[in-house]
Amino acid sequence: MQEGGALRKARLGWSVKFKFQGRSCDLTGTPAGGSVRARMHTETLGERIRKVRLKARITLRGFAALAEVSPSFLCDVEAGRRYPTDDVLDRFARELKVEAADLRVLDNRAYLTELKRLLDSDPVWGLVFKEIAEAGRAGTLSPKDVLGRLKVGI
Repeated sequence: MQEGGALRKARLGWSVKFKFQGRSCDLTGTPAGGSVRARMHTETLGERIRKVRLKARITLRGFAALAEVSPSFLCDVEAGRRYPTDDVLDRFARELKVEAADLRVLDNRAYLTELKRLLDSDPVWGLVFKEIAEAGRAGTLSPKDVLGRLKVGI
């Protein structure tokens, strides 16, 4: 399957990655209906970059210079308004001394593309996601509730 989107075979099972309410989720399971485990990422790509940068005691301007990007671009990435290219993400990872894959899993663009394809394939999905979004904004539905209703434990 396509990278960043959907189902990938694990060594002895399967793995699904998706986004819900701005958070990355990983589901893994074993063949023949075995156990299922989910892990919620509790931060966005920008939040992770900012957290690691601050932990390393690097200023925004200093890190922008190291990664060869403008401070305003880095600020936008950390705020979730823009996303780095793969090349820039690799530079961020190198300068922060983290694995690029650990940052890529937090990039939600691929998930948004998959969501758009799903919505385009059947308009009823639009209504489903509208209801989920409204309930989430109202505080009557959480990501954990949705996963529970899908019979997926976290």
